[in-house]
Amino acid sequence: MPVSVRSSDGTVSFDGTQVRIDWNDTSDRVKRATGPRVIGIGDLVQVEWLPNSGYEDGFLRFVTRETVFSKLPPERDPFALDLWGSTRRDLLTALVATAVTARLPHPSTRVAADHDDHPRRPAPTPDHHDVLLRRLRELGELHREGVLTDEEFAATKAAVLRGF
Repeated sequence: MPVSVRSSDGTVSFDGTQVRIDWNDTSDRVKRATGPRVIGIGDLVQVEWLPNSGYEDGFLRFVTRETVFSKLPPERDPFALDLWGSTRRDLLTALVATAVTARLPHPSTRVAADHDDHPRRPAPTPDHHDVLLRRLRELGELHREGVLTDEEFAATKAAVLRGF
């Protein structure tokens, strides 16, 4: 059953196969500049959720293979809703987090063990490099447009390159 919740800086929807994030006018300019996000369930590694406590902002972050090393704060991360304002309203994002998490494959199916029994990342899919190259191009555009600072661009680019 599809679920959709309007939050502090955007609206997140989940239809069982993909997550869609649409940004509000109150969202950070980085998020608005990247436009709506559509993330297939197969691209997700995990969902992170921290409630807005009233004293500290919370967040709902969708971690993909290409963003797993990203260190952007939730208010600037185009894969995360920054939860602030109405604590009660933002708690409804837990419903989306739970619904998406329930559809993710069990972690044991995503991580293989090498001959030393140390966990390692699964082999990249054939389109993995294309996804990373698209992400690098997108980051370059955001940097040229002044949306990302030099420091943010360098840190995020380094995280994407580690995915190669």
